[in-house]
Amino acid sequence: METHGATCIDCHQNLVHEEAPMTDLDASREQRKLVLKEDDWDDWDEEDDDDDDEDY
Repeated sequence: METHGATCIDCHQNLVHEEAPMTDLDASREQRKLVLKEDDWDDWDEEDDDDDDEDY
């Protein structure tokens, strides 16, 4: 699974708690401050968001 710089906290907050803005880990490290991803950044495939796992 590729996260493109997302942190564990980014994913956890978005899956368990209310939706939170994604941070850009690489930019945050370079600037030494929290940098949020652009609003139009969306690399998730909506077709894969199914909770119905029929593969088992």
